[in-house]
Amino acid sequence: MSITFDGTDDYLYKDNCNLLDDSSFNSTSYSFTVSCWIRPDGRHNGGIWENTSGSSGGRLSFFTISNGKFRLRYKNGNITTGALVATNSTTWYHVLATIAYGSRVVYVDNSSEADNTSNISSDHSSAGIDFRVGKESVEDSYFNGDIAELAAWKVVLTAGEIASLSNGASPLFVRPGSMLAYYPLGGPYVGSTAAAAGGYRDVLNTNDLAEASSPAFAGTPTQFSSSAGMFYPNTYMGTDTIPFTAASTEVVDETAITGDDVLHEIITANPRSQAGITVYPGGINFKKRDNTESIDAQVQVNELNDRYVKSRRANHEDVHG
Repeated sequence: MSITFDGTDDYLYKDNCNLLDDSSFNSTSYSFTVSCWIRPDGRHNGGIWENTSGSSGGRLSFFTISNGKFRLRYKNGNITTGALVATNSTTWYHVLATIAYGSRVVYVDNSSEADNTSNISSDHSSAGIDFRVGKESVEDSYFNGDIAELAAWKVVLTAGEIASLSNGASPLFVRPGSMLAYYPLGGPYVGSTAAAAGGYRDVLNTNDLAEASSPAFAGTPTQFSSSAGMFYPNTYMGTDTIPFTAASTEVVDETAITGDDVLHEIITANPRSQAGITVYPGGINFKKRDNTESIDAQVQVNELNDRYVKSRRANHEDVHG
């Protein structure tokens, strides 16, 4: 599912919330990641998200521009990708930005498309910083299309974690203890209403969004591309009591699901090449249902990769000598 914006005056907002901030940040030490899925209705100037005080000092925004490019604006600067947005209205993209004092990177479908490595002092704790989805205030542009699965973390995610998100892992699988906010904007953790108690809810914290004009709840598939079907935890991992509705039609006994089952589902969605053989990098740090640390999935993944590569080599030697 997703939220559909009309490109004219629709957007979601939470004022004076300083969403992209943490008590450990200061003007020369901060780092965060913002991720979401989008389906632009062709090429246009359209704001995807912004965190802004209206001045250059507290300005961060991510948006599309009319020539098919994505742009990340930070303070007085910006970085821009090559032309990537299709001219049709059917393509879903996973877009992600990592922002820190010494670097900024834009990823589209797990590919680094633009970056900047200059040092940028920026105070994200200033009062009056507003968060919006579907609007970019500097360009006064509104997004036309669908946005889903928007999440923010107070860290720069690793390459494996970014790959996992791009391959359809729910943000709740990726360092949930470092998340600043998670907006399914549809998804299995909220109701099918376009309201703060439904499609606009921040399911981890209290930064529920309000609507401007009339964004609409859209019952789109949970597979955003031919290679990425969304994979959600079988148990809701947030701090409130929102009912959980499974995205899958498969009936399962929740108590019978093991960490190995979850690990298998995630790692097999993330192929990469190692020594000429397809293996699976994973990149997820799982936590138990009480949110305490569990086994590091990457350790298991590396062991599985090594075993798989060794077995493939052994088979090759048996056949070819």
